[in-house]
Amino acid sequence: MNIYELVNNISTLANTMVNGHIKPILIVGAPGCGKTTIMETDFAAAWSKLTGKPTAVIVEILSNKEAPDVRGLPIPMRNTEWPTYRYAKPDLLDRIERSPCFKDGQVLVILDEFTKCDSAMQKVTADLLQNYRIGEYPLPSNVWLVATGNRQQDSSGETRQHAMLTNRMPRLNVELPIEHWARHARSISLPPISIAFAERFPTHFAEAVPPRDGAFCTYRSFTEFSKYLGTWNTTHAKDITHVEDNVFTRNLAYGMIGEAASLEFFAFARVAEQLPTRQEVLSNPDTAVIPAPHAVDAQYAACNMAMSLAMEDVLHLAPALKYIMRLPTIELAVKAMVELNKSHGGAITMNNPEAVRWLSQHKALVLDANI
Repeated sequence: MNIYELVNNISTLANTMVNGHIKPILIVGAPGCGKTTIMETDFAAAWSKLTGKPTAVIVEILSNKEAPDVRGLPIPMRNTEWPTYRYAKPDLLDRIERSPCFKDGQVLVILDEFTKCDSAMQKVTADLLQNYRIGEYPLPSNVWLVATGNRQQDSSGETRQHAMLTNRMPRLNVELPIEHWARHARSISLPPISIAFAERFPTHFAEAVPPRDGAFCTYRSFTEFSKYLGTWNTTHAKDITHVEDNVFTRNLAYGMIGEAASLEFFAFARVAEQLPTRQEVLSNPDTAVIPAPHAVDAQYAACNMAMSLAMEDVLHLAPALKYIMRLPTIELAVKAMVELNKSHGGAITMNNPEAVRWLSQHKALVLDANI
């Protein structure tokens, strides 16, 4: 399931109550597919919009904790008829109560890497997830618990889940479609070559975790590697289409996305030689060089460069559109136009008659791109 379906169906999830609390959910997906990030951002924002209240997010990485860290340490009690003990106030509860939205808003607690919990931790979190209780301290109704984790086939240290948990909260298996990652990548100004590579070879992000040790390619690791490339270009005053291929960047890639993906990425990056500069696209979109019809990789890179320019500044939209409409692969150009129209709130169809006429000539492709 597309992970953004959780955001789209926030009203159903947030209004399903058990004993006065929102029912917890477990979100399971491949490493680095954006589970925690999307919960912290889009999901939390959707909950705030639904309720009209601010939301604070607390991420608790359970695989780094011991059972007493969550439940609290038992403290023997004196001066009682029988030997007894109480639980000390655990750190998680203190963080919840100190949250800026605890009193007047709502708190989303993400129990990260839940699927890696050992048996002792699962017993502790069972009380937390079933009863909204930490030790002997009940949580208020404005707290929502969401657990995240990886799949068994990911070989990331997942443990067998207790049946009492499996049958008491939904296990939602999610994935991140490439177009959603590409939209995010453009919004944070990742290099166009990186976005083009991901769209051209999406299977790199759908592969299972390799059995051997070492780096492997995920949305998260590829995003972080691409940030380094963007920083290198900024530091050395290079064009956004440039990909530096030297000992440092090669080893950086090997250590972040694995050797196989790195070799293919740098081979793909050679198409940058077939691209115009950003200034050529902005100043002369009607004459700026266009990759040849057979150079599909270069067309993907050129299209993403133009899209990145359009996302960077609304004043770049008109020349970027002119350039995109000249691409030999019409399906690619239409998809880019539709995506830009969405990201600019319909600015293409409202303010650019030339683009409207061009899109009307390819109505069938526009409909396919909107599905």
